[in-house]
Order: sequence, then C-alpha cells, then structure tokens
Amino acid sequence: MSSRCVKSIQQKQKPVITTRFVNLDGLRGLSALSVCLFHFTNSPVSHLPENSSVCLVSWYGHLGVYVFFTLSAIVIPYSMYSQSYSVKQTGSFLVKRLLRLEPPYLFSMLIAVLLNYLVARSPSYTGWPFYTHTEAIGSNVTHLAGFLCHRWIVVVYWTLAIEWQFYLVVIVLYPLITSSNDYCFWLCLLIINTPIYFIDNESVWFTYASYFSIGFLAFRYLINRIDRVALLFGVLLLMIHISYIFSTNQAIAAALPVLVLFMPAIRFYPLSFLATISYSLYLTHLLTGYNFLKLGKQYATTPGASLLLIAVALLVSIGFAYLTCRLIELPAQALARRIYQRGYMATSTKENAGLKPGE
Repeated sequence: MSSRCVKSIQQKQKPVITTRFVNLDGLRGLSALSVCLFHFTNSPVSHLPENSSVCLVSWYGHLGVYVFFTLSAIVIPYSMYSQSYSVKQTGSFLVKRLLRLEPPYLFSMLIAVLLNYLVARSPSYTGWPFYTHTEAIGSNVTHLAGFLCHRWIVVVYWTLAIEWQFYLVVIVLYPLITSSNDYCFWLCLLIINTPIYFIDNESVWFTYASYFSIGFLAFRYLINRIDRVALLFGVLLLMIHISYIFSTNQAIAAALPVLVLFMPAIRFYPLSFLATISYSLYLTHLLTGYNFLKLGKQYATTPGASLLLIAVALLVSIGFAYLTCRLIELPAQALARRIYQRGYMATSTKENAGLKPGE
C-alpha cells in the first residue's frame, strides 16, 4: 500500500478515547474482594457464629456480582465506542472477548476437575460424587450448563454464562444504545426489561437486564447522549424495578458504579491491584482459599483462630490469582488486543481503499 493511502487512512480514523475510569477500577477490585469474603465467612468452612458481626457485614459481599453486571454494561460498550466499533468488527470483538475470558476460565476448570477428583477419592468424602460425563463437562466449557440442567463445576461460573449472553446482546443493541435518537434508546430499555415478567429462568440474560440497563445509561451519559437529569431519572426507575423484582440491596449495588463516576478520581493502589487480578480471583478463590479453609478446619477452635485462618485463606487466594493473572490472563489479553487491532486496521484499510471486507 502506498504511503499516501496509509496517511489517508490515519487521518480518517476516528479518535480513540483512552480515559481510564480509576474509580470503576477500584470498585471492581472491592467487589471481587467482597465476593471472596462472602464465600469464606458465610459458609460452614468459616466456623464463625452466624450472628457474628463479620458474617453479618460480609454477607453483603454477594452483591458484588450485580456490581460486575453494571460495570460490564459501562466498560464494554465504552470500549467498543472508543474503537469506533462497527458491525464489520463483530468477529474481532468476539475473538477478543474469547481470548480475554476463556484461558483463565478453562484453567480454573481444569484445576476444579482435578481437585474434585482428588477430594472425591478420600474415604471421608460425603459430597457430590465425582463425574466425568462428557456432556456435563462440555456444558460447562460452553457456558450452557444452566440451559442443559447440569450443575456448574464451580458455583460462580453461572455469571460467565450471563456475561457471554451479554456480549451477544450488546452487539445487537449497540446501534440503539449509541443512537442520537432518545426515543429509540428508551424504547430499547423498555423492551429488554419486559421479558422478566414472563420468563422464569435464572440462566437467561433478560433476567438480569435491569442491572445492565443501568450500565447502558451510564455509558450513554459518558458519551454525551443524555444529561445528568436523564441519567438519574433512568437509574431511579430501574432501581425501583430491581427492588420490586429482586431486592433493595441489589438495586443499590447495581447503582454503585454510577455513584462512583461522580466522585473525585482517587487511585488506591491496593484496590487497583485487586482490580487487575479481579477476574482470576473471582474464578479461583473457591478452589484455593475455600479449600484451604476446609483443610485447616481443625485449627479453627476459636473465633479468633477462625478469623486468622480466613485472613490466610484470602492471602492464598490473592497469591494464586496473581500467578494466574501474570501467567495466563495477561498474555491472553495482550494477544486479544493484537488480534482486535489487526482486525480494526484491516477493516479500516479496506474501507478507505474502496474495497469490501473479504475482497
């Protein structure tokens, strides 16, 4: 290609937005930590009294899942927007998400299967029998276990199935959530929040559409499609909707990312670190910290000893998540970025050269 053509392409490309949401990163790290604490303290392995202050406070940690849903609906469309997304980039977008999520996911599943096998061989084991049914394993790999009535190998995996459905949904809805026509956008929100009154299936994305809708509103505000009054009005309506269908606690959790967007940017490095490893931590904490608590249950003879054991389990989980992030997740992210940028440049080159994709 001639230098003149390359120069023309560079001039016509839309500018890429590179804003980093420091507060959202901090909230992501805090949410991952809260989910860990919920599982470590509000379960039989914690050996803490159910009415202890630690259990009562950390019980709210499960709400971090709904924070993640809202965060996804802000960050993913914003990333697409910053890369001047078009339907021609759908393949690159899905490959990028695949490389971003699946390597750590498959690694954690491999560890889970091995641990389940070893634990099930113990003479004192009384839980679910170990199974290697190809269909059951395959349904977990493809995120279809919820639809095929198989149990998830690790309980948190169900959220990844919802996330993948969201990626397909956002591809379809992207023209509407970025449209300059407000009526189209609000009608879109109305339509995606209606099926929950007719569908009683927790495996379907539409069950959680209200959480993602709050994220869509925040995204639309960030790209100057709606003003602050419309944002707050929409968030309030969706919080009422979530409170009616689910609970007020979940409504508040879903709105937290919107709240932190209006706060002064504060970088707290421990939370930034947790944000970096949050995905790996979310996937593996039940495999590492939870099983560590099981192994150390004979030492949890007092509440103080139980708290110490939980603290060590948390450190073990964070350490393993860090290694998973460095060795698997970050290299996969780098590869995903290269593929997406290559796809973006290829599409832009053909558009500016007057060619159709595939020619």
